[in-house]
Amino acid sequence: MNTQTERGFGLLSAALGAALLLAGCSKQKPGDVPRLRLGADACARCGMIVSEERFAAGYVDSSGRSVIYDDLGEFLAEAEKRPEIKAAAFFHDAESGRWIAARGAVVIRVEDYPTPMGSGYAAFSDRAAAERFLAGFKASRRRQ
Repeated sequence: MNTQTERGFGLLSAALGAALLLAGCSKQKPGDVPRLRLGADACARCGMIVSEERFAAGYVDSSGRSVIYDDLGEFLAEAEKRPEIKAAAFFHDAESGRWIAARGAVVIRVEDYPTPMGSGYAAFSDRAAAERFLAGFKASRRRQ
């Protein structure tokens, strides 16, 4: 390989690296799925480190910052005081573990369901998933 070709590959590599870096640092906007850094992000309400993704909730605020809650109950308590955050919120689907938009989620409260803050709240993408969860949870409690 000649020097000119090597220089071309070097420039291409540098440009590609810069593009990837910028893409990873792109600013979020309200309505985007929040970014969760499991084991690093703290709950916006209680300050506890978020360690269980399946219970997390959050939204992206007007400055582009992800606001994360360790327990769906923590988010719901905050939303009582600040209803405007509901429109941009996402919850983790207790069945699939994926982020789902809060506006279409089915939220249930199950006594004795062990969530990080003991709220017992869980979110699902549809009613059928919530019913499957309830049936399975009740069955597992009867076996104990």
